[in-house]
Amino acid sequence: EVNGFAIDTLVATDEDNSTLTYSILSQEHENAFGLDSVTGALTVFDTDSVDHVIDSLHNLTVRVFDGVNTLDVTFYIKVGLVNASSPVMRDTLFTINEDIVNLTVLGTLVATDGDDDILTFVIASQKYPDAFVLSPTGILSVNDSSKIDFEADSIHTIEVVVSDDSLSSNATVTVVLNNLNDNPPIYANAVFTIDEDFPQGDTVGTHQASDADNSPLTYDITSQTVPGAFAISNSGDITVLDSNLIDYESEITHLLQVTVSDSKYSAQSVITINITNVNDI
Repeated sequence: EVNGFAIDTLVATDEDNSTLTYSILSQEHENAFGLDSVTGALTVFDTDSVDHVIDSLHNLTVRVFDGVNTLDVTFYIKVGLVNASSPVMRDTLFTINEDIVNLTVLGTLVATDGDDDILTFVIASQKYPDAFVLSPTGILSVNDSSKIDFEADSIHTIEVVVSDDSLSSNATVTVVLNNLNDNPPIYANAVFTIDEDFPQGDTVGTHQASDADNSPLTYDITSQTVPGAFAISNSGDITVLDSNLIDYESEITHLLQVTVSDSKYSAQSVITINITNVNDI
């Protein structure tokens, strides 16, 4: 309560109808309560001294004086518990792998309350509805793993409300996803055209695969129409390895079977290199 809060009015009677004066002789916590000497009104004088946590029962002795005689009476004042403190919860960060499965527990959210009230946690909103679920006691778990994908979004935010049934506060839970190699590379077919006198070592063209995980890729020619005619680098650059093997009169189309790998997944592509005739005789 605030200073000056009226608790009650003490009333004494006197058969002689004498004027009565009220005073506090003693109290457990000095200056905690005040007493009007004329009216007997008992009030809170110092709220810092009136705290359920410190002392839930105060006693004070009051004297009533009629000018000649005195009467001393001891009173007990019970201090009830008031929900004066809001729960406090700090923003929280979790880091998980993107292949996490349903029902996996990320952790338990923690909040404090100065009144030691029982706290309840709820999700007010989240970036992807139903991706995560939160128990009333603060246990955060995966609810729908299909919504947890690094390539779609690497960071999830969850707004949480913690309540003590009367007062509440908000905090943000951030879930950061670790990228995993869970997507195969994509490698389309390609077509190039060169003259039959194309210089040895020169680049015919560049043909690269895509990888949603941005994994390092390696390229390998697994077969070609004329073995040893062409080469491919790990950058996807196709070069003439042996120009003596490129001759329109011998072969007008070279087919290269190329495999690209991210160390876990692989994909294949057929690269067609058409040879243009040149007057070389």
